[in-house]
Amino acid sequence: MSTPHAAGRVSKPEWMCKMCFERVFNRSVMTAILLTSALSACDSPHSGMEESTGIDAVSTGGGSSSTGIEEQDPELVDLLTLEEPIPTGSTTVRADVVAVLTPPSNSSWGTLRETVYCNPGAYAVGYEMRVEGSQGNGDDTALNAIRLLCRSKSDFTMETVTSHEGMWGEWRGFAMCWGGVNDWLNSAHIKSEPSQGSGDDTGANSAEFRCSQSGMLLAAPGGGQWGSWREWKTCPVGSAICGITSRFEEWSKNQDDTGMNGMNLHCCSL
Repeated sequence: MSTPHAAGRVSKPEWMCKMCFERVFNRSVMTAILLTSALSACDSPHSGMEESTGIDAVSTGGGSSSTGIEEQDPELVDLLTLEEPIPTGSTTVRADVVAVLTPPSNSSWGTLRETVYCNPGAYAVGYEMRVEGSQGNGDDTALNAIRLLCRSKSDFTMETVTSHEGMWGEWRGFAMCWGGVNDWLNSAHIKSEPSQGSGDDTGANSAEFRCSQSGMLLAAPGGGQWGSWREWKTCPVGSAICGITSRFEEWSKNQDDTGMNGMNLHCCSL
């Protein structure tokens, strides 16, 4: 039987001030698609648009750099909607995989689930977390799933992929690279909690990613409040994240549940 987390462990919403962009693209994944398409037009030599340096990248600990992306008008974004759902990726192993990253975690409960890849020619540009909020005196699981947002290099088609949907919590909104059409996810680390003995275990609580070109640190909203951050793992030069395998503990009914505990990230050659 699980027990609640000890009194005095208050929420520290470290992610709240990290992403000024969330008010734009967290409204829907479709918004992210449209903004990325606009970004590609800005990068085109035939677009006829002036280069902009309107938004600064999120600090990565060594200052900030300009992403060169003009901020979108939220009212305009509201008018741009798509009816078609975003397709999912593929479980077929990609021929261009060059490395598999396993960001360290303080917990290892559960099993590795199905590996899911962005479709060939596509790479991850953003991510979203499914997180269960604090249950008070109930059983906390915190991070339950991670969903990658992938974009094709050739035609800017977008898709989402996830290895396991999780069981508890809500999807909290995307964080996305904004440094240009060649800005991909290439690094990640995990915030996780070690075994609490007779207390309530939560496993993984949150994850952060970095972008290859801009160096932006992405912190999707909603991360859990317990645990500590572990070391970063980075794809080899010339590659980017293209797939994910989640480690998830199955529902134990009347036992202590933890949800997601770790992940493998697959890097594909660019």
